[in-house]
Amino acid sequence: MVFTVSVRDTRILDESLRARRPVTLPDECTHNSHVVRHLLSFAPRVLPAFGNLDEEDVKRVADSVAYLMRPDLIIHGMIGMGPRPVVTKTLPVIHGEDGVHVHLRNDPKVLSPDWKLGKKNEYLWNTGAELFRCYSGTLSEMPYALKELGVGTDYMKPAFGLADLTAFLLDPRDLTDYDYTPEEIGRFTRTLVKEMREV
Repeated sequence: MVFTVSVRDTRILDESLRARRPVTLPDECTHNSHVVRHLLSFAPRVLPAFGNLDEEDVKRVADSVAYLMRPDLIIHGMIGMGPRPVVTKTLPVIHGEDGVHVHLRNDPKVLSPDWKLGKKNEYLWNTGAELFRCYSGTLSEMPYALKELGVGTDYMKPAFGLADLTAFLLDPRDLTDYDYTPEEIGRFTRTLVKEMREV
């Protein structure tokens, strides 16, 4: 089961994705979108058909994932089902401070169509689960991208592959945290609890 819960309202995002229009991001999401987009440059190593997407579609994927993600959960390794406490301490952003634009947590040379993330590292596995929520929510609204990926209407397989790839390569210190309003967190928690009761 995929939890549809998102901290922010996704109606405008979903409409933009379906209509193949640019995604309008809050300023705080722009940095994380750039990080995700850089990591997606390695996606054809795992999903060769990802290379069929044009630059604008790749940008839409990165923008949407950045919008949907909970960077606080990834940064602090607090992934899991259940309402999360509010975290006020964040890691300093290292993006670019050492002259490296986007850091890679692991070596992309090991990536291939047969590559699997595996379950040996619980942090990477849990991060992949959070990213899967974002990629599945994104690709489910992009039938034109699914056609280019050659998967029909099945967004699950590419969502898993992209989530695992991103979790494997992402250095969480490159992410910036978002400021959520109490109303957004409250709505997120209520929706999550409701969806968990339906499992």
